[in-house]
Amino acid sequence: MSRVWSPQEEEALVRHYPTRRRAEVQQALPGRNWNAIQLKAVKLGIRRSSEAAYDIEYRRAQREAALRKYQEHPELREHFSRTTRAAYRRGVLRSPLARMGNGQAPTPYEQIAAVFLEPLGFQREHCVASNHAGPPYKLDFGHPELKLDVEIDGRQHAETKIHERDRERDAHLARLGWRVIRIRNAAIRDALMELLARRLPA
Repeated sequence: MSRVWSPQEEEALVRHYPTRRRAEVQQALPGRNWNAIQLKAVKLGIRRSSEAAYDIEYRRAQREAALRKYQEHPELREHFSRTTRAAYRRGVLRSPLARMGNGQAPTPYEQIAAVFLEPLGFQREHCVASNHAGPPYKLDFGHPELKLDVEIDGRQHAETKIHERDRERDAHLARLGWRVIRIRNAAIRDALMELLARRLPA
C-alpha cells in the first residue's frame, strides 16, 4: 500500500472517521492500519466524536478475546512477565493483557468506579511509560484517546513519601498531555452515604 494518501482515501477519512465505529472506518480504508489512520486524521485536524471514540463494543470484544486466549494458555502469564518487561518500561506494550496488571484484585472503591468509567472507554491499569528506568506507570483508569487518568486514592496517598511520588508521576503525565483526576475513597463513600440518607425514610 502506498504511503501517499489518495484524494479518495482522504475523502473517506473525512466522511467516516468523526462518527463511525473503528471497524467501519477501517472497512472504508482497506490497507490502512489504525495507527496510520489516526496519524492522518491528526495531520488533517479531524477529530472523533466521543461516541465514536468510546467504541464500547470493539473494546469489549478485544478484552474478551484477550482473556479467552489467556485462559486457554496459562503459560502466557509467565511468558509475558519474562519477555516483555522492557516493552512495559518503554510504554510500547499495547496488548489488552497488559490491563490484567499484577494479578491483584481491584479495591472495592475501584470496582464501584469501574461500573461508571469502563462503559465510557476508560481502561483499568492502562500503562504509560514512566520517566525513569523502572516499570511504566499503571493508571487506575486511563482513557488513551482523551488522555484522561482517573485515580482512586486511599488514605496512604496522603503520606509524605507517596504524595511526593504522586506529584512526580502527575507532572510527568502532564508533560505527555495527560490530565489527572484524583478521587478519594472517602469521597466515593460519602457520596453513596449521602444518597442513601436522602432515600431512607425519616
